[in-house]
Amino acid sequence: MEIGKKRIGSWLLPAAYALLTYVFLNYYSRLSALADFRGLRRLLLLLFKPQKLSVLALFVLLFVYALMRTEGRLGEKLFRFRWPLAGLLLVLLVAANVSGSSLHIWADYLGLDENGVLLGKARGIRSDEWAVLTPFSASQEYNGYQYFTNIIRGTETDVFIVYGQPAWDIAELFRPFHWGYLLLGFSRGLSYFWNARLIALFMVSFEFGRFFTGDRRRLSLVYALMLTLSPFLQWWFAVNGLVEMLVFGQLAVLAMNAYLRAESSRVRFGCALGIAYCGVAYVLTFYPAWMVPLGYVFLAFVLWTAGKNRKLWRFGAKKDGPPLALGAAVLALSLAYIFLKSRDAITLTLNTVYPGQRTGSAPLGWDALRNWGVNFVTPVTEKVAGSNPVEASTVFGFFPLGLLLFAGGSLRRKKADGLSCLLAAASVFFVFFIFFPWPDWLKNVTLLRFSAPGRALPIFLFLQLLLLLRQLALLRASDASPLFRGLLFLALALGLFTGLAVNPVQQGTAELTDNAVASAVRAVVEEDPEALWVVDEGFPVINFPITQGARTVNSTNVYPVLERWAQFGADEEIYNRYAHISLYLISDETHMELAGGDGFHVFLNVADLPRLDADYVFSHSDLSALETGEVSFELLSEVNGFYIYRVADEE
Repeated sequence: MEIGKKRIGSWLLPAAYALLTYVFLNYYSRLSALADFRGLRRLLLLLFKPQKLSVLALFVLLFVYALMRTEGRLGEKLFRFRWPLAGLLLVLLVAANVSGSSLHIWADYLGLDENGVLLGKARGIRSDEWAVLTPFSASQEYNGYQYFTNIIRGTETDVFIVYGQPAWDIAELFRPFHWGYLLLGFSRGLSYFWNARLIALFMVSFEFGRFFTGDRRRLSLVYALMLTLSPFLQWWFAVNGLVEMLVFGQLAVLAMNAYLRAESSRVRFGCALGIAYCGVAYVLTFYPAWMVPLGYVFLAFVLWTAGKNRKLWRFGAKKDGPPLALGAAVLALSLAYIFLKSRDAITLTLNTVYPGQRTGSAPLGWDALRNWGVNFVTPVTEKVAGSNPVEASTVFGFFPLGLLLFAGGSLRRKKADGLSCLLAAASVFFVFFIFFPWPDWLKNVTLLRFSAPGRALPIFLFLQLLLLLRQLALLRASDASPLFRGLLFLALALGLFTGLAVNPVQQGTAELTDNAVASAVRAVVEEDPEALWVVDEGFPVINFPITQGARTVNSTNVYPVLERWAQFGADEEIYNRYAHISLYLISDETHMELAGGDGFHVFLNVADLPRLDADYVFSHSDLSALETGEVSFELLSEVNGFYIYRVADEE
C-alpha cells in the first residue's frame, strides 16, 4: 500500500507540472489580461482546448517524469539512449514542420488570414529573424542555393559569409544546421534549422556539464536547461551564430580532452579533425562581439583541460605530429578557401561606416547587474524601461553567489580548485572590461575592441553560472539530494517562465510562401526571372519579394552597392553601410536620408527610376498619379492592397 502511494505521488507532481506547462505556454499572455477573472466558465473555456492539451500535456508529462526520476531505471535507460532519442525527437519535430520562427508577423503586414502559430506569440521585435534571416533563406531556394545570389540587392551578393545562408558549397560542411535547407527545401529546412540547433545545444551542454561537474548528471541537466532555455539564448536564438558558438566551443573542449586521454592513433586523428572542424564552424559565425568574450571562457577550460591531463599526456613528435598537423592543415586551408572566396564581401563590410567602423560603447553602470529581473516579464510584455527584451535578456548566473562560494570553499578546503580559479580570474577580467574604461591599446591587444560592454555582460553572467555549478559539483552531497532536486526544479521553472515562452511554435511557412500575395509575385517572377524589382515601401516589406525569387534592388543590403547609390549625389556616409533601404517614389527632387545605424531612406523622383534599371515595382500605393512623360506604370495585379506594376520607360 505504501509503495502504491509512492508511485501515485511520483506521477502527481509531473502531471501537475505538465498541466501548468500547458497553461503557461499557450495562455500566459491571455491570462495576464484577465485581471478580473469574470466567471469560472470563461476561465475553463480559455484553458481547456482538447486538441492542444492532449498532445502537449502528454509530452510534457512524460518528459518531466523522466527528469524527476533520473536516478531510477527509466532515467538510466534515457541516459543510455539519449543520443538516439534526441535524433528521434528531431525527426518527429521536422516531420511536424514546426519551428520557433516569428514569421507569422508577415500576416499582419500582408493582410493575410493564414496563421501557423500553434503555441505562444510571434515576436515582432525579432525582425532580424522573421524579416531578414528567414526571407533570405527563402530566397535561396530560387537561387539553387548558390554561394552568390543575384536576388538579394538585385546584383551579385555573397550570402555565405556576411549573413550566413545555406549554399551548395564544400564550405557548407561546417554549417550542419543548414543541411536541412539543402536536402528538404525551405519550409522543412527552417524546421530543421530551429530544432536541430535547440537539441544540439541541449545535448552538447549536457555532455559539457558532465565534463566540468565530474559526471554529476542532475547538475549537468540543470546546466543544460539553464543555458538552453535562458532568456539570452531564446531571444537571440536564430541570429548572430550564438547557438553555434556555444555548441562548437563546448565540443572543441570535449574533443581536446578526448585527444589528451586517447591511446589509439585513430582516436587522436579523429579528435584533431574534430577540433579543427569546431574551430572553422566557430569562426564562421562571423560575429566577434560574442566570439571574442566567449573565446575567453573557452580558453579557461582549455587551460584547465591541459592542466588536469598533464600526467596522462606528453607531446611526442611521432605520436602527435601527424594528427595535429592534419588538424591544423584542415583549419588553415578551410578558412583560407572561405575568406579568399568571400574576400570582396569581407573587404566591403570592413570598410563600411556600419558595422565596419563601429567602435565599442562606454562602460556600463553597476545597476546592469540588477536588471536580470526584467526577464520574468518579457515573455508577456515587450515594453522594458530604457531598453527592450532582446537587449535586456541574460543568463541567470546568480552573481555574486558563485564567487562567494568559491572564496568560502577555497578557505574551507585550504586548497583552490584549478578550474574555479580560472573562472574567477576570467570573471575579474570581465568586470574590468564591462564596468571600467579601457585604453584603446588594451582593447586591441585583447581583441575586445571587436566587442562592447553590453555584449560582454551576458557572457559574464554565463561565466557566473559555470562558476556556481562548479562550486556545487565540489560539494560532497549526493546527486539525488534535496539540494540538487531543488536546483533541477528551479532550472525547469526558470526555463519555462523566462525562456521557453519567448518564441512561438510555428507550423509551416504559409504566411511567407503560400498565400495570395506571394502567388502574385511568384507568377511575375516565373515569366521574367531576370528582371529587377523596386519596393515602394519601408522595412520589412522591402524583403518580401525576394522570398519569391524577385531580384530586389532595395532589399536589405548586407553590404553596400556603392556605385548604385552614389549616382544620386548623397553623402557616402548615408549609404556605405549594412542597411534596410526604404524607398518611396515621389514627384519632388530625389534625396536620401539616414535612418539610424542600419538603414536609410531613398525618396526617389519617378523620372530617376530608370537609373536603378527597375523593371517592376511592388507597392502599397496607387502609382498612376506619379506617371510622367518618361515613366509610366502598367498594373499587373492587386492583392490585399499591394500593387505590382511593370515599369514602362518611354525613352
